Amino acid sequence: MRHHQGVKRRATQQRAVRATIAGLVGLVLTGCGPTTSPPDSADPIPQTLFNSAIAAQVPGTIASAGEVTIATDPTYEPMEFQETGRIRGADIDLARAIAATLGLRVELSQQAFSTIVASVAADRYQLGMSSLWAVEANSGLTDMITYFQSGIRAAIRKGEKAPSDLAAGLCGYRVSIEEGTEFIDDLVKQNAKCEENSQKPVTILAKTDQAGATEALLAGKADAMVADSPVVDYSVNTHPDTLKKLKSAGVDRDYGIAASPNIPGWGKVIQQAVQALIDGGQYQEILARWKLRAGAIKTAELIPAHPANEPQR
Repeated sequence: MRHHQGVKRRATQQRAVRATIAGLVGLVLTGCGPTTSPPDSADPIPQTLFNSAIAAQVPGTIASAGEVTIATDPTYEPMEFQETGRIRGADIDLARAIAATLGLRVELSQQAFSTIVASVAADRYQLGMSSLWAVEANSGLTDMITYFQSGIRAAIRKGEKAPSDLAAGLCGYRVSIEEGTEFIDDLVKQNAKCEENSQKPVTILAKTDQAGATEALLAGKADAMVADSPVVDYSVNTHPDTLKKLKSAGVDRDYGIAASPNIPGWGKVIQQAVQALIDGGQYQEILARWKLRAGAIKTAELIPAHPANEPQR
């Protein structure tokens, strides 16, 4: 539901990378490489006990290097974002905790969102962690390990008259939104219904990034904001005197960690590491720090990669 440089993000992430492996390698190696990345977060992570049983299963090439390379697009607070020259966020803390469980260092690389899955599929990076949908139409280029549940949410300013829930529509509202997201399509469809019912249209205030959309709502330039649930939850919890959340609409879906399907057993290792953090409580502690406990899951699942011509379950 995010975007990068005009490309619809999660809604079209697989259309952006669906190609032959040769095509993927060309995409990654010609003009879509990472920018110079700032260091990762200096935020402390919970005490994460090294798990020797899981670490023993780390593939040899990764174990011998002693580090795991992770592609991310840090433009989506609170999951991943840049602040004071560092990449921070819930995804980043979880990535560091996973690596610590395996006895590995983390090497983060800033990458355009639309190329993250392709980069991992082409083995340029070993993992991709950037608020990716775990299951998407035509997906399957990489293994996906579920780790968080997200959905569509809306926030309004306190005191603002609101519909009973997001599904009831936002006719007559000024709605801030990140430019290029699939939410804009949803609001355009709502506008058609507004016209049918002789109601005022939705005024769509598209901003170049999520930070701009949030600021518009906080400044009173918008009446409502639509975004992914972690973004809305974090904004409301950070500004409880100013914002409130509407009831959700639609079915929540899982975020997934993209893992290279070309490294035997690697996806299973990551799934076990995530589950170890869930069982040990460190996972919940990290989400609590970022005010994201509502998206916690109890079981991390591995969704294997599948060929492009094979339908997804």
